[in-house]
Amino acid sequence: MGCHPPPQHRGEWWPERPEAFDAVLALATDAAAPGRPAALWTLADHWSGTPGVLDTVLTAATDTDPAVRRAAFRALVVRYPERAWPLVRDGATADPSDEERASLVRLVALVWPAEAGAEGILADRAVEDPAESVRAAAAHGRELLRTGTEPLATAVPPPGRVPDGRRGRISP
Repeated sequence: MGCHPPPQHRGEWWPERPEAFDAVLALATDAAAPGRPAALWTLADHWSGTPGVLDTVLTAATDTDPAVRRAAFRALVVRYPERAWPLVRDGATADPSDEERASLVRLVALVWPAEAGAEGILADRAVEDPAESVRAAAAHGRELLRTGTEPLATAVPPPGRVPDGRRGRISP
């Protein structure tokens, strides 16, 4: 499951109820819903293997709302890491939000430093990005690569297991 056990309703886990999935999916795909980022994460966290969820998350990664894109990238990195790298790579140079580009540049350095093109992205963004925050994030990422700091990817739990947020434990 996710970072925290889902609440029970009359002895059953709410993610097992079909109406729960339908409600979260509806919220995650409603462009006007204020809780859309949380719904995207919940959808990927509890139903990552359900048909259509990955497509919903991939679509959200190109949404016009930066908070929705951030939630989609979080879901991709944690639940679909094999699909995340190309989107993170492209977003680090093309996302319209300075804050999101900086976040994606950090992911390049921390999670995928050994991927082909990662060092080039960091070098390019450190000099060419119009936003100071992105240039600083890329310069910091380059420094991490230069000093040989261990990538975050080695500390990420195996697929299907995530940190539970309490005293560093990993929950199944």
